[in-house]
Amino acid sequence: ERLGADPGLLSIKRHELKHAKGKFLIDRGRIEEAETFLLEWELSGFQGDELRTLNALLVEKRISLREEKARSLIDSGEFTQAEEYLLDWELSGEGVSKIPEIYAYMKEFKKKDMKRRWDEILNLIDMKDFDDASSELSQWKKRGNLPSNIGWLENYIKKQKKNYFDELGLEPVIGMKFVWIPGGSFEMGDFFDEARDEKNIRTFELRPFLMGKTEVTQGQWKKIMDNNPSRFLGNDRPVERVSWYDVQNFIRRLNLQTGKRFRLPTEAEWEYACREGGRKVRFCNGKNIANHTEINFNASLENIESYSVVGKFRAETISVRSFSPNSLGLYNMSGNVWEWTCAEWNNLGSKYCISQKRFLNDNVLRTLRGGSWASGPRDLRSANRKSYRPNYKAGNLGFRLAMDAP
Repeated sequence: ERLGADPGLLSIKRHELKHAKGKFLIDRGRIEEAETFLLEWELSGFQGDELRTLNALLVEKRISLREEKARSLIDSGEFTQAEEYLLDWELSGEGVSKIPEIYAYMKEFKKKDMKRRWDEILNLIDMKDFDDASSELSQWKKRGNLPSNIGWLENYIKKQKKNYFDELGLEPVIGMKFVWIPGGSFEMGDFFDEARDEKNIRTFELRPFLMGKTEVTQGQWKKIMDNNPSRFLGNDRPVERVSWYDVQNFIRRLNLQTGKRFRLPTEAEWEYACREGGRKVRFCNGKNIANHTEINFNASLENIESYSVVGKFRAETISVRSFSPNSLGLYNMSGNVWEWTCAEWNNLGSKYCISQKRFLNDNVLRTLRGGSWASGPRDLRSANRKSYRPNYKAGNLGFRLAMDAP
């Protein structure tokens, strides 16, 4: 203009540049900028074909982006959001002829998605990944698009998990049954201010493991060791008068016959299982009061505590399934017989077994838990700890087995 160029040519050039800019914004999907730019161009008084062409392109682009977003929501399984988005689109009145096509796409995708998710969960069940299967099912239920028989799938996961661990938990040679204990983090120690050497609270992270439902019985011991050292005889009573070394010999023979890797529980595993997965309870039956009708211990008057009831002193062991189990399915973890752990004694407790270097050292104390028929209520507490030399044996000392979960 300053140099006196032809105004007509300048006008044409301006419109060409505006057309190019508008097309650029539309092509890049910058819809709001394009709408503002075209509105300003129109308000400037221009009514040419270039503007009408760009407005038509803008409408096409908006429709294209709407379709793209709707399909993206569908492809990601966000069906509820997709339906809400399509409803908003329909209310806009723009390009609504495309909507039936997208609904048809969503219907077909839902069918495929439903089958894919169903097959994935069944595959996880076949692989024994029950927790992942439950997690996938939970995510599916949050997203929606559920088949009418989703309840069957949920029950199937629970049933297969139970069957698997029931089968896994049955030792094949002498018939010991095990309970699957889920892993987790818990605080080990005394929460009732009744501590002796368990006063310090320690946090442990445990992997899943299997724990014997009951103490090892005399009948089970005899099948492996061909002897019975017990004082109080009975095939269904716990084997006792067994030293820590005796127990290790039993485990070695059992593992040779079964091909499995049974062991004693660690001290942290024992307390975690006793406390039903780390709950803050005083006794291993899930209760805070010791009663002779629920635990085999010395309930005579001279042993009374604020957390016990005066009752019978049986003065002997009883059947390993005499009372109700705790919520994990474990029997008699408080009372009946003290139970050896695989841990050496220290002041803090441990989630590890004794090292091989110290395995045969008679002077290294081993930890026991649970109290016995001869114990007062104080010894029955879930946090209570005791130690003996590994060659010690008595009529109130037994054990139960554990094993790493697969």
